[in-house]
Amino acid sequence: MNKKIVVACVVVGLAITLSVSVALATGYRWPGSTSTNLSNSKNLRVTTFDMGSNGDMAVAWARSDLDRVYGSLNTGSGWSAPTALVPDMNAWSPYLAYADTTPFLTWVSGDLPVYQTTVLTIYEREMSGGTPRVVADGIYASPQVSLWPNMAAGQDGLHIVFAATDNITDSNAYRWDLYYTYRPYTQTNWIEPTVVVTYSQVVPESDPGTRVWYPRVSESPDGKVHVVWRQEERYGMLPEYSIWYVEGTRSGSDISWGSAVQLSPGSQLLAARPDILADAAGRVHVVWAELSDTANSPEEQYPNYMQLGWAAPIRLDPSYFKVSAMNPTWVRATLAVRGERVCVTWHGFREDEVPLGHPEEILLRCSMDGGQTWDELLNISNTPTDVSVSPVSAIDATGRIHIVWEENTGAIENKYDYDVYYAYGPTQVDFVFLPLVFRGF
Repeated sequence: MNKKIVVACVVVGLAITLSVSVALATGYRWPGSTSTNLSNSKNLRVTTFDMGSNGDMAVAWARSDLDRVYGSLNTGSGWSAPTALVPDMNAWSPYLAYADTTPFLTWVSGDLPVYQTTVLTIYEREMSGGTPRVVADGIYASPQVSLWPNMAAGQDGLHIVFAATDNITDSNAYRWDLYYTYRPYTQTNWIEPTVVVTYSQVVPESDPGTRVWYPRVSESPDGKVHVVWRQEERYGMLPEYSIWYVEGTRSGSDISWGSAVQLSPGSQLLAARPDILADAAGRVHVVWAELSDTANSPEEQYPNYMQLGWAAPIRLDPSYFKVSAMNPTWVRATLAVRGERVCVTWHGFREDEVPLGHPEEILLRCSMDGGQTWDELLNISNTPTDVSVSPVSAIDATGRIHIVWEENTGAIENKYDYDVYYAYGPTQVDFVFLPLVFRGF
């Protein structure tokens, strides 16, 4: 056979093999650190993570077996042993936010067992300890679903948003409003929480429920407050989810709110789990999960990204991802921003790769130019036999990204059988493809 033909066949064959492997791979292998188990306890969910201006890091999670919030700190010499952050009360749904070099913690507490009829209280304090401050009390919600208070540290104080109601009747009907509250650093008391958007303000009321879910908040350098949430409406038993945004302008402890704006396109009937983050340049970044099937069995999901002012979002990957039937059954995309680096992490898998088990991986995609173009998809966890979900990340001053997530290494059917894992590494990877050298031709 002609040697040129042989070479051509080999090259074509290699090209086909390479294209297939890339198409089926859930991202390139990430050259980051080996992952570390920070909790070593299992029986946990709802992990939160943040980084201070000095590079210190804090992580917290809810122990489902003890109804307590645990956490760990890393001040430069490694992670501390996990400790009970709130040892003297039932506590769930923690959230962390650094104000400069001080980590603050908020959480939900109430009597057991917890139902929509349980009276709940939101607390806040420094992670290091002290007397808890009451953020909101006498409220009702689902504490591990709708009522996950989200906190952001601003220039002059802390912001918290949450979805709840102040009466049992609405709570039983899952009618949760969007609340906002604020505490200046110079004061010890939170202002009275106010309703920013009612459960049926932006969409018509429906049965069995129109409601606000999963609000997120951030402050931009000009002091404006930015809030996104998932709005749910139902037509019979068929739900529709959309992503909405509202902007607040502060004047001391007072705030005025603009009109709510829908961010997800009308063509997206199922948009969920948003995140928002304003950067030092004043750009406001938003991500969410676009579901292309029913909410009860979300088959195809795409992480969406946009900046305020854009006409429409973009998909961070042209191919869809899937998730297992375990909680969470939606992609949870989260943001990390520093300078021009914008990174999005989420969990999922490619269907053709995992014929059995469907274990999700932690995935990362970053932009080095403020969100205009995006580098290759990276696989952070790379644990094809274990379930990896719910990543949260932060970028340090050197440009490295630090990521925590929940890893299920035990009974895959147990939705609480997770530990907190941590890894760090580059936000950008340069791929070098070596040339093929054929000798003797």
